[in-house]
Amino acid sequence: MTEAIATTEPPVWCRRTLIIDAAAMAGGALLAAVLLDPIAAGFAVLWWIATVVVVRWDLSRFIIPDTASAAIAGLGLFSAAGIGRVEETDGRIAALTAAALGGAVAFALFWLTAQLYRRASGRDGLGFGDVKLAGACGVWLGYADQAMALEVAAVAALAVVVLARRGRPERDLAVPFGAFLAPAAWLVFVAGPAVRHMVEVHG
Repeated sequence: MTEAIATTEPPVWCRRTLIIDAAAMAGGALLAAVLLDPIAAGFAVLWWIATVVVVRWDLSRFIIPDTASAAIAGLGLFSAAGIGRVEETDGRIAALTAAALGGAVAFALFWLTAQLYRRASGRDGLGFGDVKLAGACGVWLGYADQAMALEVAAVAALAVVVLARRGRPERDLAVPFGAFLAPAAWLVFVAGPAVRHMVEVHG
C-alpha cells in the first residue's frame, strides 16, 4: 500500500500567475526608475504593486480590494506631501489639498456616472469598487491627467470587448473596468510628463 506524499509545491497555473505578476512588477519598477526621480519612482513602484493586485483580483473575481485602493490613495497623499523631500515643506498643505480634492472629484464623478447608468439601464455598469479606485487614482492625477487616464482605460477596455466578441456579436460581456483604469492611471502619472516633454520638444 502506497501513501500519498504531501507537497507544498503550488500548482502550475499558480506558478505561472506568480511569474506573470513578478514580471509585471519588475517591468513597472524599471519604467518608473527610468522616467522619474528616485523618490517619485519609489512611490510609483509601491503604487504599481497595488495596481498589479487590483488587476489580478478584478480580472479573476470582479473584486477590487479596498486595501489596494486605500494603499493607492495613501501613497498619493504621502507623495503629494513631499515626504522625503526636505525642500518641499512650504507647499505641503496646498499639495495635500489639491490631491484630496482631485480624489474627491474623481470619486464623485464615477459615483454619479454609476448612478445614472443604473437608473437608465436598470443594471450596474460600474461597481462601487471602481468608484473607490477612481477616487484613489484621482489623488495622484490632475484633472487633465484623470481625463487622459479614463480615455486610455476606456479605449483599452473597448478593444478587449471587440476582440472577445469577434464572431459572436450577441455575446454579453462583463468588463472588469478597474483592471484597465488602475494601470492606465499609473501609466499616465509615470509616462505622461515624458510624453508631453517629447511633444513640446519635437512639436
